Amino acid sequence: MMPDYLKHTLALLTQTINNECLIDMKLVLRSIFIFLFLFPALTSAATLTSVHVEKQGEQYALHIKALVNADINKVKQIITNYNNLTSINPYLKESKLISRTEDERTTVSTLSEVCILFICYQIRHVQIFQQLKNNILYGRTIPKMSDFKQGWTRWTIKEDKSNPNKKVTQLTLDTKMTPDFFILPIIGTYHVKKKMLEIATVTIHNLEKEAQKNIN
Repeated sequence: MMPDYLKHTLALLTQTINNECLIDMKLVLRSIFIFLFLFPALTSAATLTSVHVEKQGEQYALHIKALVNADINKVKQIITNYNNLTSINPYLKESKLISRTEDERTTVSTLSEVCILFICYQIRHVQIFQQLKNNILYGRTIPKMSDFKQGWTRWTIKEDKSNPNKKVTQLTLDTKMTPDFFILPIIGTYHVKKKMLEIATVTIHNLEKEAQKNIN
């Protein structure tokens, strides 16, 4: 029997696919089977409550909201452990903190390898992160050091108090990026958006697994 978290997340993925008005059922089925293959062993997985990916001109936008079964302080610690982001994002080949200013502005460089269909890209992304009020972590892309013309990332991290007997973190990821590299027409917008969603979803589930380690 399929766990409730899988049913819920699968429904969100299917809704996202349906919103694109796709007529190629092979692609729909492939997306579903990829998801089921990625997460069969998770018994206490993060619950995705909202998913949206879209393309606006040259810019790609991603929105994901999830409930992570872990303490909020542990979640923050992992997200801001910039030298070890490879532990939660398997697509990252490199993650390192370049500098940190007195006002806590942190410059972070990552190198990812992403394969879509039969084409692989190595993508450099350098961002300046800053902790804002209301548990918001905001990152701004540095175009001259990145493979993006422009972009930003915003993590909103809040404690979920709906169940006082359980430590749950409400996590929202919003990001917008404009690639500064050529994407072959054969790949298409659909495959790019699907890969963005896949990376973000895997990262959030791995974040939860990492946060649950060494719990007393």
